[in-house]
Amino acid sequence: MVIDMPEDSSFFSFGNFSRASVLLAIIETLGGYINIYGGLSSFPEIFLPISRFLLEVAQQKNMPNLLRDKLEDMSQLINSKVDEQLCEG
Repeated sequence: MVIDMPEDSSFFSFGNFSRASVLLAIIETLGGYINIYGGLSSFPEIFLPISRFLLEVAQQKNMPNLLRDKLEDMSQLINSKVDEQLCEG
């Protein structure tokens, strides 16, 4: 939704704020949650849908390459944590 908002939206009305910086902050926060909750047995059920969503967002037509890479990297991190759990269990 943030990507589709018009540039003159009041949501973007302060300083050097950009949609990309919002998404980047969300991605970084998500990375923290992945590290904290990566060992939970419910991790795959919680985070695999997020992984698929990240890949969907990464494929948006106006997505900057750096942000696309971050989204794909985070999705890959989720998938590798899930794979680790499957190997251990």
